[in-house]
Amino acid sequence: MGLDTKRAEAETNRVPIDSHRSRRASAESVYEVSLEAPVPPAVVWDHLTDPVKRPKWQRLVSEVLAQTDGRRGVGTINHCMHGPDVIIEHVADWRPFLYITLRYQADGVKDWAWTYQLDKIESGTRLTVRLSDPGAGMWDEIGTDFMASVDDQAHHLEAMLLAAANTAVAS
Repeated sequence: MGLDTKRAEAETNRVPIDSHRSRRASAESVYEVSLEAPVPPAVVWDHLTDPVKRPKWQRLVSEVLAQTDGRRGVGTINHCMHGPDVIIEHVADWRPFLYITLRYQADGVKDWAWTYQLDKIESGTRLTVRLSDPGAGMWDEIGTDFMASVDDQAHHLEAMLLAAANTAVAS
């Protein structure tokens, strides 16, 4: 993992959001879920952005394949593998330890934004996941299933973060 704690703390304390950023606010979301974990934002960030860890908490994702060489960040393109199905994921905004916005392309969906926002709190980190409307009436068709899926992902991510916290305490 090798997280730089000082850099993580500095990034966490830096709050200004530029107008050209692509972060979804609550008012722009069709669905939102939050969890709190007793770990610093850098640990949550690692679980959100590590392609090896993501399939462990995103249970419908079998693999995340980077399609862009170099460092991950704005402009990175991934293929989220759901068995034989591919969902194209674009990193639209990347603010380490603060938030990441991903935009998805799949059948019938061109630009579906998901923002994962990290807030440092006294007990660790609050993670809020916000989904934009996928458009073309899709939410009416898939919303109920996606809410259950996102809740399931949050539950599994929360369990992984608690395990990470317990491992840190034990060492």
